[in-house]
Amino acid sequence: MASSSSSKDKHNFQCFTEANLELTKLPLVDILDSQIKPVDLFQKIRSLLLSRRITLSTDQRKLCYLPPPNLPDYKAFDVTLLYTLIRNLCSGLEPTRGWGKEPGPNDTQIGDDIERLRLFRNKHFAHLSSAAIPDDTFKDLYNTLKSVFNRLKLHPGCSVDYEQELIEIKRSKFTYEKLEILKTYLERHKRACLPDEPDIWISGKDEVICGNSVEFKANIDHSEFLFLSITWQKRRGENIRCIDISEEKYSGSTNSKLLIRSACKGDEGEYSAFLSIESNWKKYKLESNTISLLVVGERPFLNDLEVSTEEEKIIIHYNYGVLEKSPMVQHIEWTKNDKLLNLEDEKYIGGNLEAKTFTIFSPSNDDRGKYSCTVTNAVGPVTKHVDLDIPRVELSVESTGFFGSKATIRSNVFSCPLPERVQWQKSNNKRIFLPVDITAPAYSGSTDVPRSAILVIPKLSFDEKLFYRLLVRNKIGQNYSNPIYLNVTGSPPNITVSQETNIKNKSVKLCGNVFVYDNSPGILSVYWAKDGKKIDITENGGKFSQVTIDEPSLNIKDVNLDDIGDYQLTATNAVGSTKSDVIKLGIIVYVYNLAL
Repeated sequence: MASSSSSKDKHNFQCFTEANLELTKLPLVDILDSQIKPVDLFQKIRSLLLSRRITLSTDQRKLCYLPPPNLPDYKAFDVTLLYTLIRNLCSGLEPTRGWGKEPGPNDTQIGDDIERLRLFRNKHFAHLSSAAIPDDTFKDLYNTLKSVFNRLKLHPGCSVDYEQELIEIKRSKFTYEKLEILKTYLERHKRACLPDEPDIWISGKDEVICGNSVEFKANIDHSEFLFLSITWQKRRGENIRCIDISEEKYSGSTNSKLLIRSACKGDEGEYSAFLSIESNWKKYKLESNTISLLVVGERPFLNDLEVSTEEEKIIIHYNYGVLEKSPMVQHIEWTKNDKLLNLEDEKYIGGNLEAKTFTIFSPSNDDRGKYSCTVTNAVGPVTKHVDLDIPRVELSVESTGFFGSKATIRSNVFSCPLPERVQWQKSNNKRIFLPVDITAPAYSGSTDVPRSAILVIPKLSFDEKLFYRLLVRNKIGQNYSNPIYLNVTGSPPNITVSQETNIKNKSVKLCGNVFVYDNSPGILSVYWAKDGKKIDITENGGKFSQVTIDEPSLNIKDVNLDDIGDYQLTATNAVGSTKSDVIKLGIIVYVYNLAL
């Protein structure tokens, strides 16, 4: 009898194991196919992975997450993968009491029976301690499974009479060869699967403004697992670390809640939770889905500092703000030459988050320096600088330096705060400078505009052969430009003359050669005079040739007694006039001419 009973128990084990191996996943295959066709599965899973509501192992992805044109084979999926996909992708099949909950006796929805198949496999099959099942236990399990199959075969997507298939398994003959195969499978299954495996997932925002708090909550679908240890993990690139919730940064966190008090850019990463479970065989860790936390926000923007002045005041204007989805500015500080300023000092006013101006009273040379404004939010600081100093001036000159030419001295003023007053000065020794009266005719066109003062000398003379500089003053103090020396050069023209007589033509040529030395102004005019009176060459009907700067010689035609006299050439430039030696035309010319 004992032998017969043992064989019966082993046969029960054989039937029960075959049902789990061959039959329990068939309804799940048909249900998944009726809800989602294989050609659509990739996109369905992809959207779920992007929303971080599902996690799949590498082996599972190799089976189900195949990019087109590849098609998955639902029959190759195990019960765990089929259940996971139906639970997360088929929203209309939710059980009466929700996914992961054991159905009640009167719960007979399709989702309830899907849960029963999962529990049947995890609770009973995975918990088998030997390759034998007592007959009474087998009958209860068989009837439960039969009822499930009887209801599921009525589902429109199911194409197999699962109840009949179960009956055929029960009618199969017991063999020791098949028993050994099934025993091996049971041991492999125990090592690979969790008994009555719970589901853990985390929820929370995946985006937070820098400086704000963020909270992740771990959810477990079986209340009996709530007391188990949950650990939190953060991955950033290749760096993975377990989170110590006792750190001050995570103050307020619990076993099932991760609280980041003030999120910063360094908190960005992929967060997940692990549920530690210990079974009869080994310790397990179930990993939740992953939430990729993005900490948004930028540093504040701070416009360039602008400086204005009022009487006995220097005012630095500043304007800051934050972009959308960025934390507000929390702090502002001012430094001078990188040393923190005490804004409580009576010398200063403003400079806080509300004022938008920073005022320095009674400015003097002691207030020279680099002033920095730093505004800070949870992301970080941003700084702008402005240098307050006495003016800096550079002069440039446009002039040939020739006597009588025009000279223009221009200024380029660099000053913060802006210059308030300028004064042109001159000196003959580069030591003692005196003011220039720019209203005098000698300086017509000059200006004393602080930022672009100009000194104009319309006609240089040797009196303007001096040193010139510009004095510039602002609220901090005053400074002088580099001195400019106007080296006025020039001399009057040089003249040589001679005479040529042409008896045959009865004419005389008074030859003139006019020239100037280098660094002298050019010739302005030339003319001949007779006996001290300028000759009008337009008289006497062409008797005299035209005299020009390029051809200063004088030709006299039809010489007669009236042409007797002293002739002299005069040339003029900006420096002055020069008279040539006198050429005398006397009676001898007339007699000579008469003899011919």
